[in-house]
Amino acid sequence: MVPDFRNVTGFDDIYSRFLIAARSIMLGHDLIFDQFAERALHITSLELYLRCNQWLDPNTDKNSEQGNSNTWYIRRRGSNANTSRVDITAGCAADNIYCGLLVRGIDGDDGSGRAIKRILRGGEKVSGLSWLTEEIKSLDQIHGSQIMEGPLRLKRREKPLVRNLSPKPRMGLEYSEYPWNQNLRIVVEQT
Repeated sequence: MVPDFRNVTGFDDIYSRFLIAARSIMLGHDLIFDQFAERALHITSLELYLRCNQWLDPNTDKNSEQGNSNTWYIRRRGSNANTSRVDITAGCAADNIYCGLLVRGIDGDDGSGRAIKRILRGGEKVSGLSWLTEEIKSLDQIHGSQIMEGPLRLKRREKPLVRNLSPKPRMGLEYSEYPWNQNLRIVVEQT
């Protein structure tokens, strides 16, 4: 499910591996947060942030957690909820690969800050500019935990969704010139 970017040969290879992973994650898995375990969420948009010898994307954080694979990476700047985000890691620090699959959309609602707030707060209303103390504790528990277990986890669906996926350019890049502006966001088309 999570792509292995060792020995990639260029953009087409990177995109192909990302697309396979995005299809598995978004169509084949639900997202479960323990606090709202009775309600499954659906990831509907992922963006790839990869830094390796063959793809030196300056937009990738290159955080040590992104050197791991199959874990959650939470990026949080203090208590500001709107600039926080969650990635699925797909890196390999031993091979100098740092990677995060940014969860950009939940249930068709786009925006990485909105997505992490929706996960933690549940429901449709995701307002509130600052994280509460108990929410920060939850974020800290999620960061670095395995994606298939723990308080936030992916759960395989009995039957995958049948939907089309669309490639799009990533949003809000600091370095947005070519080649970083290529289609490295995959979105589930809404029916």
